Amino acid sequence: MTFGEGANKIGVVMEQSYDRPMGKAHRTEEQIARNASLPPTSENTEALYLASVEEMMTTRSGACPRKKTLRQRATYFKDLRFTTFEGLLMQAGTSRRGSGGQS
Repeated sequence: MTFGEGANKIGVVMEQSYDRPMGKAHRTEEQIARNASLPPTSENTEALYLASVEEMMTTRSGACPRKKTLRQRATYFKDLRFTTFEGLLMQAGTSRRGSGGQS
């Protein structure tokens, strides 16, 4: 699964979970670079954060080599149970309902 496919799947799951549409924005690399060069002010905090994540996605700098990742997972996380995004949303919903919060 590519990052884009995963992001689309997460979007669909979130829309189903929260029973509302989730907006999507497609930005060019030029738009991302422009936001990344904004001055670090409180008004620009969100734009700078999003630009840093978008830069990481467009450059694939967050991508991990699959073989190395699987080897390290087996070495360092063999007793850790990983979950899916759907499972995480289910756990969060259960947790919020159980603590008196709204779901």
